[in-house]
Amino acid sequence: MNSKFVDGLGSTSLDTDVGITSLRMTSRKNGGDGDSLSVTLEPLESNPTGSYHMVVIYRSRQSDKFNEFVKYFGSDMIENIIKEVEKNV
Repeated sequence: MNSKFVDGLGSTSLDTDVGITSLRMTSRKNGGDGDSLSVTLEPLESNPTGSYHMVVIYRSRQSDKFNEFVKYFGSDMIENIIKEVEKNV
C-alpha cells in the first residue's frame, strides 16, 4: 500500500490522520477441491492498541486436509501474522 496515498487521503479529505488498521487475506482462487482460506485481523474495540480480533475460516471437503491445516495453524502462525501487521501497518 502506498503510504503517501493513505496520508494524503486523511489530510485532504478528512482533515485527520488516516492509517490502515485491519487486514483481510483470502484465497486468490479456490483449490481444485473447493478449498478456501480467509483470515481477518482487526483491533479489538475495547483495547485497539493492545488486542486483536482474528477470524480464520478454512474450508475443505477433505477431512484429512482440514485436519492438517488445523495442526499447522497454531499460536506461532497467529503471532507471526500479528507481527507482520504491526511491522507493516
